[in-house]
Amino acid sequence: MATVNPLQSNFSSGVLDPRLASRIDLQQYYNGLKSASNIRLLIQGGFSRRPGTRMLAELPATGVLEPFQFNTDQRYLIALSEETLRIYKDGVLQATKTGSGQGAPWTAAEARTLGFTQSADTMFIFGHNHKQRSLVRQGSHTSWNLAEFDFSNVPLNDFVDSSSPTAANEVQRITLGGTKSGAFSLLVDNAYVAGDIFYTSNGAAMADAIEKALKVGLTGGRVGRAVPPNQRSMTMSATIRLATQSPYSGASRIQGLTANGISVAYVSPDVFDVTFSAESTQPWQLIRLGSTTDGITVTTSRTSTGSSRREPVISATRGWPSAACFYGGRLILAGLKNKPTAFLGSVTNDLYNLGLGDSYDDEGIYTVLDTDQVNAIQSVMPGRRLELFSTGGEHAVLDDVLTPELTAPLQTEWGSSTVRPVRIDGSSIFIQRRGKQVRQLSYDLLKESFISQNLSALTPELFNSPVDMAALKGTARDDSNYVYVVNGDGTMAVLLLSAEYEIVAWVPWSTDGEIQSVAVLDDEVYLLVKRTISAVDRYYIEILDEDVFMDSQTTVTLASPGKTVTGLSHLEGKTVQVKADGARRVDASVAGGSITLERDATVVEVGLPFEASAETMPPAFPTKTGTTLGDLKRIVKVQVQVLETAGISINGSQQTLRELDRDNLDTVPSAFTGFHDYSPGNSYWQTGPTVTITHNEPEAMTILGIIVEHEIGG
Repeated sequence: MATVNPLQSNFSSGVLDPRLASRIDLQQYYNGLKSASNIRLLIQGGFSRRPGTRMLAELPATGVLEPFQFNTDQRYLIALSEETLRIYKDGVLQATKTGSGQGAPWTAAEARTLGFTQSADTMFIFGHNHKQRSLVRQGSHTSWNLAEFDFSNVPLNDFVDSSSPTAANEVQRITLGGTKSGAFSLLVDNAYVAGDIFYTSNGAAMADAIEKALKVGLTGGRVGRAVPPNQRSMTMSATIRLATQSPYSGASRIQGLTANGISVAYVSPDVFDVTFSAESTQPWQLIRLGSTTDGITVTTSRTSTGSSRREPVISATRGWPSAACFYGGRLILAGLKNKPTAFLGSVTNDLYNLGLGDSYDDEGIYTVLDTDQVNAIQSVMPGRRLELFSTGGEHAVLDDVLTPELTAPLQTEWGSSTVRPVRIDGSSIFIQRRGKQVRQLSYDLLKESFISQNLSALTPELFNSPVDMAALKGTARDDSNYVYVVNGDGTMAVLLLSAEYEIVAWVPWSTDGEIQSVAVLDDEVYLLVKRTISAVDRYYIEILDEDVFMDSQTTVTLASPGKTVTGLSHLEGKTVQVKADGARRVDASVAGGSITLERDATVVEVGLPFEASAETMPPAFPTKTGTTLGDLKRIVKVQVQVLETAGISINGSQQTLRELDRDNLDTVPSAFTGFHDYSPGNSYWQTGPTVTITHNEPEAMTILGIIVEHEIGG
């Protein structure tokens, strides 16, 4: 029988899908794991026990977490739950905003759909069903203001539905007087002079002549006005714009008037009514006499002030935007409730002003995605370009500078879920609309276009209706990039991502409870966890801590050495792990918010246990005739190289890691670095024997490599 001793020192493919069990042609097979739980993959190749969580605060109900960072000192965690917004710093509650009205009107379900973007000390909060709000830090950690705010010059839209306002026509009366002979012209908008109209006593013919003159003129090109030096004239084609007041201002023009929107009716001899059926938001400017011959006089009056079906594209009636970001000096708004394919851009460096003006480069933007379907925009992201994620595909504005004439062509066609994308490693990570793929949108310089890569192709089973996502960029302690995806079932999939080393590796994390939200604040990862305590659901804000190896851990320092440890009500009824003065103690059950130690201690760490595990892929060795993948094999010996590890189990057999020349045999084993050998004895012959490493102790564990001696051919 042949014997082989392969070394696996690279686990950078993470957990692999069971459908890859025969893909020994892929390098990922040899760098992957058959299963794993609660381990953290390391960019160097090995893996460690994931950090535990430290208990920070309790929420009365579920919600979402959001980071707020102004500088290194002003870093806050925002927790939104049912009609409540709480602000924490370093785990300490600083301020609370409650109630509807000017407070926090969102339900817990709505909080999951909100959009956030931040500028300096102000966070803007957006959601379909409630007017946009700003959260402003006012000079101290405890002083905050949460209030509604308005946009000016919101673009108008005719929704053409039962909720649209009823349009009314503008009617102006022209009365002719004087000598009643010769020709005259009418002045429209103090600038355009309708062509000569020749007087006739025939009322019907006169009405027709006035109508034709107005129509010819208004469809003939430019409706002029006195142009300020800093503005350009408007050249129109079929659609014209009439000013509604003088002097002209960008907010007071009328859009959409065409020749067919003008009609003239005979009222009585020398009296005619001009009806403008086009829409306006302000009173029209009265028609005036332009010029005359032979003494004809013209007087005008308004008999009916017109109103419009056009209305603001965002409002209490039409709903509010749910997505936003800053890009190119503009505030970009999308996710419009009743205009789902549209997005808005503020005037440059004037983020509250959405005015379209005369389409100068720095004026507001209102545009609609060029798609053949109504695919709602879910998110907007500021990257190399402005990126827009819709239910039908991924769009990008390819221009270097945003102008009102921009376009956002379709780049890829995967579609996005409601989970907001994250930026990491120069690209955007988003959840595909069906919730089974995590994709990376990046710009390809060679193709000069965006491409989308499936980051979850090798591990699709780790994703179950994702509800939240956050990214941790390399820190001073660990320069790896991680993406955290919270699933609807309370588990979390964690991605190690490195473009430099071509690493895309996922592992699942879980806890005694359900993870409901995740947020990254600088180099800190916060979780909102639902735990069942004494048959009651409770919601805890917890932070991943590199120096903690239990979940929902609390450290209690007694005034003097003792056996009773209190302050544990958040773990009531739970069986917990205990460390006292740095040494492992027996597990205990929390009753009445306390536990009793078997002997005195001063500093006591108490928390929920969790198991870290990793199982290798079935071995496959090349032969002259093919492979040994399906051949019988048995494990003779396992050699594990560990780093600062206190204890592990190998295939269910607990191992004591110690150096005989270092440790006393009657003491608790200390952390061990080096190689550890395990011989299973009479192991079974199998086609695919694997090695499973498990770790249940509240201590560090790092596996650098696994050498497995196999006998083949039994």
